[in-house]
Amino acid sequence: MSNPLPAMPGGADSPPDSADHFPTRVSRADWAFKLRRMRDRIFGSELFGEPVWDVLLYVAASQERGETVTVGGLAQGIHLPRATVARTLGALRQAGLLAPETDADDLTAPVSLSDEGYGKLQAVLG
Repeated sequence: MSNPLPAMPGGADSPPDSADHFPTRVSRADWAFKLRRMRDRIFGSELFGEPVWDVLLYVAASQERGETVTVGGLAQGIHLPRATVARTLGALRQAGLLAPETDADDLTAPVSLSDEGYGKLQAVLG
């Protein structure tokens, strides 16, 4: 039976035990986000609802790749209604996890993690 998991950085089939096997820790964010999308396709997205985690993973992975994410692009990338994304961004910003200039009401505004948000995500992803 073939492995249904998304390919890991470097071609591995599953997350390594050590972050040393990743070019960056945020590579885990990209892998985790892809795994979540696969989970949604297999089980159906109605069973899982974690927009905060999706936003953190998507923005971190995009930042690591040097890509700018906008509010509108984020909503499209994580397949959530703009209103849900706006509420989620507001909560993350209030918690200090997003850069203060993030404007959830402007679809063209860039979204980026604050240093605190990035650091906490790295702590979780190992």
